[in-house]
This record gives sequence, C-alpha cells and structure tokens, in this order.
Amino acid sequence: MHGNIYQLKVLMLFLHRGVLYQHSFRLGTEIEEARKFDDLVFECTQGSKKVYRFLQAKHTQDEDNKKIGVGNLLTKDKSGEFGLAKYFVSYLKIKNNQDFADGNLKDFIICTNIDFDLDQSTARNTVKKLRVKTLGPNEEIEILVEVIDTSDVFFKDGGTRYKFSYIHNNMISVVQPAFESAVEEAMEELEEEIKKLQNKPDQNSKRKLERNQTWQREFGRMMNEGRLEDNIKEFFDKLVFAVNQPNEIKLADIIKSELGEQFNDIDRQNVYARFQEKMLDWLKEKGRRFLTHEDGREFFRKMKEEILEVVRKLVNSSIFPL
Repeated sequence: MHGNIYQLKVLMLFLHRGVLYQHSFRLGTEIEEARKFDDLVFECTQGSKKVYRFLQAKHTQDEDNKKIGVGNLLTKDKSGEFGLAKYFVSYLKIKNNQDFADGNLKDFIICTNIDFDLDQSTARNTVKKLRVKTLGPNEEIEILVEVIDTSDVFFKDGGTRYKFSYIHNNMISVVQPAFESAVEEAMEELEEEIKKLQNKPDQNSKRKLERNQTWQREFGRMMNEGRLEDNIKEFFDKLVFAVNQPNEIKLADIIKSELGEQFNDIDRQNVYARFQEKMLDWLKEKGRRFLTHEDGREFFRKMKEEILEVVRKLVNSSIFPL
C-alpha cells in the first residue's frame, strides 16, 4: 500500500511542478505501453521537440537499513525491484513502440527513497563504486555509478541522481549475459502471446498482435545483427537511478510547502487534501486519460476562486452579522 501512496505523491509533485515550470505537458500513469516504467509517463515539449520521461517509483519503509546492492541490480528474478535486466527489456519495448515514436525518449528513472550500498572509499568521488561482495554469486563484481550534476526541477529536494558508468569498467560484459537471456526469454513470451492473439477479431487484440510482432521482429534483428551491446549502452545512457529521495511523508510536506507559496498557510492543508482527492479520482478512472497542463491550471484556479469566495463570505458575515 505504501508503494501506491508514494506513487500518488510523486504524481502530485510532477503535476504541480509541471504547472509551475512547464509550458505544455501531459501526465500519465499505469500506461500499459510503458511496461515496467508505467508508474509515471511525463510528455512535454522542449523547444519544438516532444520529449518523454518514464519513471518507476520504489518505496520502502525500512529506509535506514535497506540499500541497493550489486545483487539487487544483477538479479534475474523478475520480481526484484531493481533488477536491470527486466528494465532493459522494457526499454527495448518502449523504444520500438509507435506510441512513442514521435518524440525523444529522454530518460528512464527509478525513483526510490533508499540509497545505493556504496563503498565508503569512493563516497566523496563523482564516480562511486558499489560495495564489492567477497562471497556469493556476485563476488568481486565491480559496478560504478556517476553523479548527475545537471539540475532537474522534479528532483531538487535532496537525494542523488546517478547513471551507470560503463566506460570506466567492464559493466557491459558483466550485464550482457543476463540481458541476452532476458531478451531471449521475452521473445519466447512474445511468441506465445502472438499465438493467442492471432485468431481474435477485436481491434484491441489486433493492435496488440501487431505490436508484439514488431517487438519480436526488432528483438530478433538486434540479436542477429550483433547490436545488443549498442542497445545496452543506449539504455545506460538514458537510465537514471534517483536514490535517497524524500519518502512519502517528506514528499507530502514538500508539496504542502509549495502549495503554501500559492495559497496561505491556513488554506494549504485544505488545498492539499482536495488536490490528493482529485488525483485519487483520476487514478480510479476506467480508461484513464492523460492529465494536461490545462487540467492542472484549471484545478488550482478553481481552488483560488473557492478560497476567495469563502473569505468574502466570512468578511461579509463579520460586517453584516445576522
């Protein structure tokens, strides 16, 4: 449950800051085509170009003790929250999906309130090393991460954003076998899905059939033409781990504080509650639509009007008491 609440808070933050900082955007969640990055899809215009950002939110209550280690990243278990192989397959599916072909796939973000399990000898460096295991299946494997120092209006409240630094070590060769196996397994699953969809007459099934056939074809070409390594490099260029981010409670306080800058401190709790209620209603919608910058602006405009109306009534009642 706390993971869903965290997802809700991240969506609220993106919508509010989208209204504050972006001229035009669309915000989506639980978008099937976004695969394992479906918690948040943010589509905006930068200059004349359409840009897509994909985010998966991962929250834990045990943030003081839990860390992301080498084993968490290299796991082949699909239920593992931070396994890179499953996110790579999702990246390939999004990259080869016509729904996103009209824009630039800017980044793929794993957003979490816990940190990497870092080797303290590199803690002050720009390029840091995850703690190397001396025993077990991942012993002596070295993974380096590099701090992203560019600003981002959605990630300015503490924590650190990292990219995997594959040019400084043998990261590609470490992950390639697992990534290759994950792609081959995905192709087998696609084959099964294609068989099930082939004789279905409805338009949704036909659309999925065509999509799955495209993925199967493109995955096969990538493997046959020896382009797996190039795609892994592309993936790491776009993959962002935003770690040690504010937890769900702190995130709520941040949103309330920002609302307090637009509304007074008395009203911000009420506005926050209404804002959360609106987002929950949206999440419950069947066939959920994208929220736009117009939706966000209209909501906050109505809130201001309602608050001003309440203030006017209070003033009038004090001047002209019954």
